[in-house]
Amino acid sequence: MIYQDQWVLVQNYQERPMDEIVNLFCALNKQIIHIITNTPNDRLSNLCDIGNNQQKSLEWLIKYYLEHMEHHINNQILI
Repeated sequence: MIYQDQWVLVQNYQERPMDEIVNLFCALNKQIIHIITNTPNDRLSNLCDIGNNQQKSLEWLIKYYLEHMEHHINNQILI
């Protein structure tokens, strides 16, 4: 589902100033929070294509993302 090694390579984050990366991370996550909080409950069962002929509900995708962020925070990957 997540091709993070390729994503990091293509984005060339290692060459960007840390403050730019942190600002980008904060802005993107604020937008994600806005989207999540404004998603009607009746839409949470909508299916999302996550690649490899797999579909998951929007609710699953939101929970997965939040767990993924917790993992990074708990392992001090993002701070």
